[in-house]
Amino acid sequence: MFTVAICDDDKIVLSSIQKCIEEFATENNISISVDLYDSGKKLLESSLKYNVIFLDIILQTENGIDIGTQLRKLNAFTYIIYITNYKQYHETAHNNVHSFAFLTKPISKKIIYKQLNDILIYESQNNDPLYIARFITYEQGLTEFNIDDIYFFEYIKKRYVKICSKSGDYHFNEKIGNIDIDMASYNFFMPHQSFVVNLKYVKDIKNYELLMTNGIRIPLSQKRAVLFKNALNNYLEKMLIL
Repeated sequence: MFTVAICDDDKIVLSSIQKCIEEFATENNISISVDLYDSGKKLLESSLKYNVIFLDIILQTENGIDIGTQLRKLNAFTYIIYITNYKQYHETAHNNVHSFAFLTKPISKKIIYKQLNDILIYESQNNDPLYIARFITYEQGLTEFNIDDIYFFEYIKKRYVKICSKSGDYHFNEKIGNIDIDMASYNFFMPHQSFVVNLKYVKDIKNYELLMTNGIRIPLSQKRAVLFKNALNNYLEKMLIL
């Protein structure tokens, strides 16, 4: 079941987007549940985790950017799609919340279909065999990872590489430079000579340090700071469907 939340204080907008999503589900023969919220507070109070959230930026007494920031803390993997009349918030939504899309009202059925279709394609790619990596780890021998489950690689004491993944930490013999080359096409980048990180899980950059979505902090070298920030911006722009 694919789950979607729509948060807007305009009942007409809520109903319109809900109708488009339900028609998309019917036409594509997939199961999608849709929940409606007229405030960000109610959405944050929900115990449900959604695959996709359509979120208004200007609610009656709330700021959608603030709501999105809190939602991102609760679930780093939700696709947040902003809906608004205010184009000036585009950069903030893009850089602070890492939104998937930024849609300007009135929103057409065609553009909603495109967002949902792009998300489904992206999800299917994450489960594709091409997105599987295999390493001979100390812990389990031949170990298979979904590449999207890897937060980062760390070179430990010039002896071995640690894989920090959703299923735990693993270790194997390899040069970090080879990892950097092999994983570049999967949106990994080297912020420091001892690390190669998955750009998807970079939550914030403060001074010369990265904050990952799993709470771990990783150093950003001064020499690579500009290159890394450019790589991260390029990745975010690629993920942002206008």
